[in-house]
Amino acid sequence: MRQPPKFASALLRSIGPLERGSVGDLLEEFRSGKSSGWYWRQVVSIVYGSMLREFRLHPTGIIACIGLGWLAEAFAPSAFHATIGTVITSHDRSYFASGGAPPPPSAHFIWIYNFAVWVTAYVVGGFLAARAYRGNRRIMALIFVVALMFRQMLLVMLSGIVIDASSMAPTYAINPIPLSTAMLWLTFPPMAALIGAVIGSQRRDCIRV
Repeated sequence: MRQPPKFASALLRSIGPLERGSVGDLLEEFRSGKSSGWYWRQVVSIVYGSMLREFRLHPTGIIACIGLGWLAEAFAPSAFHATIGTVITSHDRSYFASGGAPPPPSAHFIWIYNFAVWVTAYVVGGFLAARAYRGNRRIMALIFVVALMFRQMLLVMLSGIVIDASSMAPTYAINPIPLSTAMLWLTFPPMAALIGAVIGSQRRDCIRV
């Protein structure tokens, strides 16, 4: 028996009980001869419609939760650095108390540490954005990740605009950032935010009337 794309079906089921009746209808039509591309288009259409409907119901709440998630992303690294810095300072003092100096951290450790803090900040942002929302938290999780993806694409484009210092009058030139950096910005933040948002949306949805 033909099975539809698993990820598309999981995405459709993830948006909540209001759309679960559509899963059976789409599955029946898919098994009657529709293509995988057709199935994906239907799923994207249903998810998009659900997101628009949720935004029409609670626009202020969605905007506020997106802002909360982005603020958490901005301030979480400082909190992490302060907490971990306290632990490291206590660890170093134990070395000094024993009459020696702690070994300096390697460059690899510093890179992994900073990367872990950066990614974890997006997990926290996604978690708080979904958990603070009072409507359908699963749809809020998708909305937050989509908004973050658009923000990251805007950052990539703006980062490629630089001031041309070779001219007398200030002019701007396009100097695209390295592809590896662009892919890093466009992949890890949305994936980390999605993990946090999914965790934050695991409680029973509180649909506001």
